[in-house]
Amino acid sequence: MKNMQVGLLSLVFLFILTHSIFAQVSGNQDALVLVDQMFETIGGKNVWKNAKSINVKLTGYYAREILPWYENYWMDLEQPRGKFNIKNKEKDQIIAWTPDVGWDMNNGKAVPLDSAHHAFEMSYWKIQPVVVFHRLATGIPETRVEMGDNEFRFDVFDSSTDRLIAQFALNENGEPIKWGSKIGEREFEQVFGPLKKYDNVIMPCWGTVLSGVWRYEHNAISLSNEISTIDFTMPKQK
Repeated sequence: MKNMQVGLLSLVFLFILTHSIFAQVSGNQDALVLVDQMFETIGGKNVWKNAKSINVKLTGYYAREILPWYENYWMDLEQPRGKFNIKNKEKDQIIAWTPDVGWDMNNGKAVPLDSAHHAFEMSYWKIQPVVVFHRLATGIPETRVEMGDNEFRFDVFDSSTDRLIAQFALNENGEPIKWGSKIGEREFEQVFGPLKKYDNVIMPCWGTVLSGVWRYEHNAISLSNEISTIDFTMPKQK
């Protein structure tokens, strides 16, 4: 009897251990399997669970502009704070935002973001792939996943509002190849290139919107287990 009790306790412990990562994430079991497969390809659940912020350097290309853009940005993964430094030979721009403030500086002149732009940045932060990765890995409450329109796609919802947060399509190896979401009636979609190892994380080496108007190549990506110490204060005008 004692051995049977020990065996049952071991099984219970194993069940709790193997399911604890999704203790707060509800939804379809097949979708949870896809999520698990995806994390195996992008560095592992613990990497994204422990990460608090991200720094990304990329080269971006607009179809209607000759010069490429060089972007260096820092973004928190647990709260909507971001700072984006975007420049080329003709322009130097910094956009920064927190829940309390947002500003845009072009060639040394900073102005506050208008309310519509600031609201958009707050909404867009929530649906960004890296933020959703952290949300799923952490098991943030009120998160639900469901199967999409085929066996390789899953959808992420906010259970409290039943609103779609993001959609991910995977290839047969479990690698993310497409992301989509929407804010109001405005839809967003990107296709991702092959995965590549960057510092302490694995991410697509390039991405593009479906129209091809905007595409980018990742140069460097680094996750940090610390909240970003970047200064988000709007510069004082001279």
